[in-house]
Amino acid sequence: MVNIKENYQKKLIPYFKTQGYDNILAMPSLQKVVVNIGMGSLLKGSESTKELLKEVKEDIAAVTGQVPAETRARTSVAGFGVREGQLMGLKVTLRGKRMVDFLERLINIALPRTKDFAGLDEKNFDGQGNLTIGIRDYSIFPEAASSKILQRLKRSVGMEISVITTASSRSDGKVLLKDLGFPIVSQGQ
Repeated sequence: MVNIKENYQKKLIPYFKTQGYDNILAMPSLQKVVVNIGMGSLLKGSESTKELLKEVKEDIAAVTGQVPAETRARTSVAGFGVREGQLMGLKVTLRGKRMVDFLERLINIALPRTKDFAGLDEKNFDGQGNLTIGIRDYSIFPEAASSKILQRLKRSVGMEISVITTASSRSDGKVLLKDLGFPIVSQGQ
């Protein structure tokens, strides 16, 4: 079982001190986790959008521990069939204890339940050391495994998880998240 706070205190603070970080507040750390769920394809052709939206919100609230906010289109885009004000998805921003609890469940329970999971590819890091994870079906979380909505839709509903760090470089972000317990795999493996 991965314990994020313990790993940060025992492994990462001594490591970053050897790398020239004298001040603990200057060391790379976790800032926030943003969970996004696209609702566009789910709501098209659905006769009861309010009921569907309510059930998906309940599932996401159970998974993240926080009620999601609705995201709406700012402008109309005719090529995509999007109108201004149309519901596009749901978003949850986690910080502090909820973030740590969610990440521990993600690392220890949800990712190992993913079919043919071989680790997170290091290509998922951006230039600032932030990690983005795409999940095809959020039913890998035990809280949503018996979801009524997923059984009724007979299809998977994906989500995107962005782990935002205070790292200033890609390499510092990789070291931070790998030592915290994220199963990151090199490209050559």
